[in-house]
Formats: sequence, structure tokens, C-alpha cells
Amino acid sequence: MAMSSNHAPVTSGEADSVATGAVRIRHRVLEAGGWAMAGFAVEKGIGFLQLIVLTRLLLPGDFGLMAASAAVLLAIQTFSELGLEPAVIAKPNVTDEDLRVAWTLSVIRGFVLTLGLWGLADVIAGSLRIPELGFFLRVHAAGVLLQSLHSPALFVLLKQLDLRRRVSFDLSRRLVESAVTIGLACWWQSAWALLGGQLVAFLFGSLLSFWIAPCRIRWSLDRTALQSLWSYGRYQNVTAWFLFTVMSGGDFVVGRLQGVGGLGQYQLAMAIPTMIGIRAMSVISQISLPTYALMQKDRAGVLRALSLQMSLTGMLVVPSAMAVAILAPYLVPFLFGPAWSAAVEPLRVLCLFAIAAAFCSVMAAFHCGANRPELQTKIWAVMCACYVPTVIPFTIAWGLVGAAWALALTFLVGLGLHLKATVQILGVEVTSAFEPLRWAGGLVALVGCGVALSQAVPSLWIAQWLAALCGLAGVSVYGWHLWSRESLRLRMLWGS
Repeated sequence: MAMSSNHAPVTSGEADSVATGAVRIRHRVLEAGGWAMAGFAVEKGIGFLQLIVLTRLLLPGDFGLMAASAAVLLAIQTFSELGLEPAVIAKPNVTDEDLRVAWTLSVIRGFVLTLGLWGLADVIAGSLRIPELGFFLRVHAAGVLLQSLHSPALFVLLKQLDLRRRVSFDLSRRLVESAVTIGLACWWQSAWALLGGQLVAFLFGSLLSFWIAPCRIRWSLDRTALQSLWSYGRYQNVTAWFLFTVMSGGDFVVGRLQGVGGLGQYQLAMAIPTMIGIRAMSVISQISLPTYALMQKDRAGVLRALSLQMSLTGMLVVPSAMAVAILAPYLVPFLFGPAWSAAVEPLRVLCLFAIAAAFCSVMAAFHCGANRPELQTKIWAVMCACYVPTVIPFTIAWGLVGAAWALALTFLVGLGLHLKATVQILGVEVTSAFEPLRWAGGLVALVGCGVALSQAVPSLWIAQWLAALCGLAGVSVYGWHLWSRESLRLRMLWGS
């Protein structure tokens, strides 16, 4: 991001034009943010209800088998990632030829990966010591091809901050997946219900995408468009490899060392923190990347936007994660049943991961929007170097809790690296935007002490509840502090 302090004289007409442009960008961002938040709330509400129903119908092993298959597919897709979506979003002027090339590359990649997975399914199943995975993976491979057929114009919707149509697409696909999956689970009561619902959703999404985001497609490998997309996407490719290793490598380790039952428990423990720290922040990231791309020359505007996003992250994510960490022993049996009790302790640890991941997501979107994707590549390379040597010995020593700690500690390292990179781009004045993070550290320490107290005296019922109440009080104070700090600015922003 070019942030030069030397400015040429600005006429009144130019100033008015800049101000008008800033207002238009702000209103586009606010409208997109409204749709994104509404869509996220509805989609995750549907997903959470689906999870509650399915955990009552299926066994941990069913979720573990689906998780193992999904992890393999994600690995193959990640290590063949072309970075098409961020490349289209970041490119100043996207042509029809760019979209045709993006679709062509996507379909070719889908065919190659599907055929490769079909041939290697048994080998992969044997290496993971999950014999039943072979045939399951072959059927699941069809999802890769179905996903590749989506309209490339979906990327343009994000670029243009047209979240109304994008949210409509995501919610429609989610509703179809939930309805089909629950219906099949009532009938089959096996992992095949999870797979069937997902494949139907992929097929429906491919058809719906061309209605939501029309695009005239044809085969094209135009050299100019290829070079343009690859020049940005190459950093995204490498970053995606490191990201996958950190985010999904634990699935392979847990699946091999703890079996599909243990993997199912770990997936449930990951579900809520991921929803809070990753999925929730992906809503902000969807808006942030194109917003920062539009505001590259407005240093003051970037600083204000980053500060507001850090406060919103602290206001929404930190209290939610800490409340879940405090109440996990009561929530898990109540919502999912006693069969999932092994997920309680890893869930608590992963709430720390959720907080670190959320703040990282805010700064990562800024780095990419500032056209500095190489910073993300370097950061994730270091995180990968921290995670790989720790996840196996931690899992061997402490089981699911060890795997959770390996991920949480890695993201704490990543958080420090993201802070350093952000200061590198914007200067030391950006540190004022990090106040919500400093407060979050104090809150985490308070809740950690409460959890330790409740575990130290498990026989004292009153001590456990006292620790829970103290933690929830800290959560409330933290949320109130950030709201009192940002409420005026939010009201002014929304009313403008």
C-alpha cells in the first residue's frame, strides 16, 4: 500500500470529488456489511441447528469418517489452489476474458483432481488406517468436480460488494444441504447422509450460481489473462498450502492416532470455535478485502477502518469465545448429548485459538487489500514451521487436548507476526487500534484462572459456579467497554 506523506496540492473540486467518493464507498461498505451479517446469522443459525439434530442421529465415528474424507479433499484442493477468487477481486479491471480463463482453469483442475482421487482413494485410506474411507472418498471426489463448475462471476459479486446476491446464493445452498442431510440422516443414520447432503448442495449451487451471477462461459486460455491472474494468485497459492497444513493437518494426525471416533470428537470441539473465530470473521473479510483495495491511497481512512474492525472483533468474538470456554461443561452435554463429553476440554482450549484467529483474519484482509500478499505467505510459513513439529508429540502426550493446544499456540505466534506486519505497513500510530487486543489478553487470563480454579476443586459445586460467574462478569465488562468506546462512531457511521 502506497502510504506516502508527500501530497500534491488539492483543489476544492478534487476535494469534493474525493469526499463524494468516500461517502459512496462508505455506503457500499455499510450495505454490504448489513447483508453479510444478516446472511451469516441466518446461515450459522441453520448450521448450528443442523449440528444439534445430527449429533443426536449419528455417532462420533460417522462425523469422523466425513471429516477424514473432507480433509483429504481439502488437502488436494489446497495444494492445487490457483488463487482465482482473490486474484479477480484484487484486479482493478476484470474483463470477460479473465472470467472465461478463470472458469476454464477451474474446470480443468476439477477433472484432474477427481480422477486423481478416484485412483488414489485406497492408498490414502490405507495410510490413514481407515479402511472404510476408500469407497467413501471415491464418491466424495465428485464434489470437487461439481464445485469447479460454479459461475466465475460469483467472484465479481464480492469485488463489487454486491453481498445481497452472494448471501442469497449461500443461504439457498445451505438450506438445501441442511434439508437433504437431515432427511437422509433420519433414513440412513450413517456418514453417507452427510456426504449425500453435501453433494446435492454442490450440484444445486453450480446450477444456481449461473442464475445468481450470469456469465457467458467458454473455453479460453488467453495468455494475457493467465499471466494477470497468476501474478497475484501465486502468493495465494503458497499461502493456502501453509494455511491448510496448520488448519487441517491436525485432522490427519488425530484420525491416525485417535481413530474416527476421536476425530469426530475433535471436529465437534472445532466446530464452535471455528464458527466464532473463522467463519464469523470471514464475513468481515469478504467486505474488508475489496474495501481496502478501494481505499489504498486513503491512509487516514484505512487507519479508521482497521481500528473499527479490531474493536468489532473484540466486541463480538472475544466475549462469545470466553463464554463458550466457561460454559462448555454444561453446554456440550445439553446440546449434543453425553456421547460427546470428550469434546469439552479441547473445546475450551480452542476458544483461545478462535480469538487469535479472529484478530489475525482482520489484519490478513488488510494485508491482501493493501496488495501485500507476500506478507501472508511469510507469516503462514512461520506458523507452519511452529505447528508441524508440535502437533504429533502433543497429540501423543495429551490426546485431543494436546492437538488443540498445538493449534492454539501456533495462532498466538501468528497473532504476533500479524501485528508486526501491520505496524510495518502503517507505522507505529496503528498501535492505538490494538487496544481491544490488549484488553482481550486480560480477559483470557481472568477466564483461565477461573477454569483452573474449577478444575482444581471439582468437588466443590459452589466454587465451579463462582468461577463461572466471575468469568462471565469479566466477559460482560469487556463487551461493555468496547461498546461504550465505539457506539457513537457506529451510530454516526450508520446514520451518515
